[in-house]
Amino acid sequence: MLIRSWLRGADHLSVRDREDAVMTALSQTTTRRTGSPGAVMRFLLAGLLALGVTGALFLFMRALIEVAAPPPEDAPPVERIVINFKIADREPAPVAVMDIPAVEPPPPFVQIRTPSAAVEGVEGVHLTPPIMAIQLDPITTPPVAFTIPSLTGRVEPVYPQRELARGIQGSCTVRYDILASGATANLQVLDCDSPGFARASFSAVQRWTHASDLGRPGHEIVRRGVETRLDFQLE
Repeated sequence: MLIRSWLRGADHLSVRDREDAVMTALSQTTTRRTGSPGAVMRFLLAGLLALGVTGALFLFMRALIEVAAPPPEDAPPVERIVINFKIADREPAPVAVMDIPAVEPPPPFVQIRTPSAAVEGVEGVHLTPPIMAIQLDPITTPPVAFTIPSLTGRVEPVYPQRELARGIQGSCTVRYDILASGATANLQVLDCDSPGFARASFSAVQRWTHASDLGRPGHEIVRRGVETRLDFQLE
């Protein structure tokens, strides 16, 4: 409205003067709406203060909402158990050696001779008792037959890994007794080309079985000192 009144009163002015009049009217209108320059500064300061308070509240609320994760608890120490396996060397049981008494040779042939005896009082008659020759037959001992029960279950030895990797060949001789149950007992490793062959042979012969003797107790030894040889050959 103020601009229109200015324009109505400036009909007699030139174009340049009219432009100046319009600018003056606009300046007065802006001053009336916004007030003094101090009010503008106060408005700007209030806006900045409100913005700062809003940012502070935002940060404060975020700090309240955000829950800090608890620090990780130290894991309990893991107990480490180390088990060392040691193969104990099995001591072979003593072998009971049965002494077989020596058979005495038969006594030599004995011949008894009786001298003739004269009978007194009878002349010309000589009584001579008959002489009997005693002949003793030589004593003969029947041969003792040692039969080995037949092998009914033979477990072949496992080729040792160390000897197999190195291409080692050889043999092993094992001595053992046979029980009435057919199992082996009192094993002895006599001669082996390597400790690996000895362990493999001992483990195999230990599981061998023979024909059982049902007429005797199972733990009774029916044959002693049986020797066997196991060969380890690579094809």
